[in-house]
Amino acid sequence: MVCTVFKTSAPGSLMLMGEHAVLAGKLALCAAVEQRVYVSLQPRADKNICLFSNAFPDYQTTVEKINIEKPYQFVLGVLSAYQADLMSGCDIRIDADFSHTIGFGSSAAVTVAMVAAIRQWLNLSIDLPAIMQSARTIVRQVQGRGSGADVAASTYGGIVSYRQDDVAPKTLTSLPDLTAVYCGYKTTTPEVIKFVAERFKDKPKELVNLYEQIDFCTQAATTAWQRADWPLVGRLMSQHFKLQQSLGVSDTALDYLVNALQQQPQCYGAKISGSGLGDCVIGLGQIESQLFPDKKLADAQQFIVKLSASGVNFL
Repeated sequence: MVCTVFKTSAPGSLMLMGEHAVLAGKLALCAAVEQRVYVSLQPRADKNICLFSNAFPDYQTTVEKINIEKPYQFVLGVLSAYQADLMSGCDIRIDADFSHTIGFGSSAAVTVAMVAAIRQWLNLSIDLPAIMQSARTIVRQVQGRGSGADVAASTYGGIVSYRQDDVAPKTLTSLPDLTAVYCGYKTTTPEVIKFVAERFKDKPKELVNLYEQIDFCTQAATTAWQRADWPLVGRLMSQHFKLQQSLGVSDTALDYLVNALQQQPQCYGAKISGSGLGDCVIGLGQIESQLFPDKKLADAQQFIVKLSASGVNFL
């Protein structure tokens, strides 16, 4: 008997605007990128669950014993969420166009692709709001906190205008040129969120004010984005970066990368992408293709980013 194989993919993502403030209910912009994560799920006749990936060692468990543990914590988180509906085990293969170590939203992408595959297998709704809301809940359960903006971008594709409790995000159609530079190291989002909370525990009004300013930048950038007013979007991105510095989520390497991008003649603006204290910075506009790595940051990696209009796909 030939068993159906359920194949899905979801794009990675980059946060464009609204980091941290989105956790307080403010607006965020997040973009789906061309690089994707692929999931192949084949049901088994027994209760075994086998996970395979080029990035990690093989992993095996059973339907009855699903424990959420690294490095497959998000895949196992999906399986745990749907455990009561699993009548058999399955083989799951995960592949990606990019390394999980760079800041392209691999956790959200694999969760979205996995939710889509398992819901298709279980004959559950595979409309986009259902996939997004399920994946968002799982990501939050696994990592403890998260806005879900990256989940929304991986589900819907394009650039999403998003608040953390949205049933469905709004999408923007213009897809400009972007460059991303991975600084060579990262701090997990929960760790950075905890750092910011500790930094401002005795200054709550100052933190609220910073969130309001970030929200102003994000809302203004959304309006400018819809007009394809890239010079204004770039200025707002650079203004946003100063607010990220005030939050304390930049450091020497990120300051250096953002300043280097901002000095490029065809760069409209640059900022940190994501929670900060490592990971990626982004620049808007045509930027010289081989700026990094350089003598100061030998571990930096530069990427020309092509944005994806397509979200989760069934293959």
